[in-house]
Amino acid sequence: MKVLHHRERLDRIGAAVLLVQHRAISDPETGGSYTVKLYERVSPDAVLLKPQTDVDGYEPIEIQASADDLRVIAELVEVLGVLS
Repeated sequence: MKVLHHRERLDRIGAAVLLVQHRAISDPETGGSYTVKLYERVSPDAVLLKPQTDVDGYEPIEIQASADDLRVIAELVEVLGVLS
């Protein structure tokens, strides 16, 4: 993963797999405020964080986001290889 300057990146990104932090996110297993999901801007003021799984219990998270509330930690840029 690559470290990003989140303020600039959020302004121009369409959809990508991101590690993000937001105070509205709460992981029941760890209590953390981080998630790895497909980021999709649905309006100028809202983003949708969509899980890429069909496992029960993982739902999309819609956030009314400003650059101050939603912090991008990293972006999945490339999968280098598959372990056998």
